[in-house]
Amino acid sequence: MYTSNLIEGGLIPPQVVIGGRLAEVLYFGDAPGYANLNQINVLVPGDIVSGTAVPVRLTYLGRSSNEVTIAVQ
Repeated sequence: MYTSNLIEGGLIPPQVVIGGRLAEVLYFGDAPGYANLNQINVLVPGDIVSGTAVPVRLTYLGRSSNEVTIAVQ
């Protein structure tokens, strides 16, 4: 996931909820090769229901993103 406005080197990782389940954040920080862009790598929870429009929401320092959807098989 690519985002902007995360605190560089922040100790508090963002929270990502996929299909109503908290995803494990594997990495968050600067996106290599892209100025002013952050990257978040997450592990999709194995127990979510698959579908073509599974909701995803990011929360960072008390602020929530817009909800988007992804396809999960």
